[in-house]
Amino acid sequence: MNRRMGALLVTALATVAVVGATTAAQAAGSGATRIAFAPGTTSGEVTGQLGSGGEADYVFGAAAGQTAVVQFDGPHNSRWVLVSPSGSPLHNGMTQQQRQVTLALPETGDDRLDVETGAAGRYTLDLTIPVRIRFAPGATSGTVSGNVAANGDVAYLFGARAGQVATVHFTGPRNSRWTLVSPSGSPLHTQMTQQQSRVTVTLPETGDYWLDVLGGDAGRFSLTLQIPAG
Repeated sequence: MNRRMGALLVTALATVAVVGATTAAQAAGSGATRIAFAPGTTSGEVTGQLGSGGEADYVFGAAAGQTAVVQFDGPHNSRWVLVSPSGSPLHNGMTQQQRQVTLALPETGDDRLDVETGAAGRYTLDLTIPVRIRFAPGATSGTVSGNVAANGDVAYLFGARAGQVATVHFTGPRNSRWTLVSPSGSPLHTQMTQQQSRVTVTLPETGDYWLDVLGGDAGRFSLTLQIPAG
């Protein structure tokens, strides 16, 4: 996925609506099961039981340029494959990494995700599609807002360079929190941090940072991200 690093790589969204339906899988016309997200979340989980050599087929909708994170746990020799709307393979059963994979989605439409098992057993698959925070051309900040479910989470991504300074202003429902994780996975701000309304963090790496809003009570939140140019 092509992206410019730094504060000016982000285009501002005054409001990002989190689109969802239900985390319960819904039947798709292709015979696969649709993975949909509950309102106020950017992830969904499906589970199932398969016999030896069994297969379960899923689809999910996404836009070109979005990022998908797949977390998978299953019986011995179980695998999953991901195919784009046009049929291009994005992840296959021979790929060594199966438990957690981050992928850039190249097309708009329904991606197909199939679980394949070697041994009989139960599997769990969690799909997250974060929303990218973008700044308007020439701007150094942007605001996103939406509804977060009780005990749910809304995931965001933003790109930055090592050494830049990010300031986050956050308001949300009671007991809501946010976390910030570096591109390599180091926690920079956690839900246990006492200060949540306004925090400034020096960003240690170049790449995509994860910022998750975590709901305590359900309700509406607003988050402004500021990264001065330079």
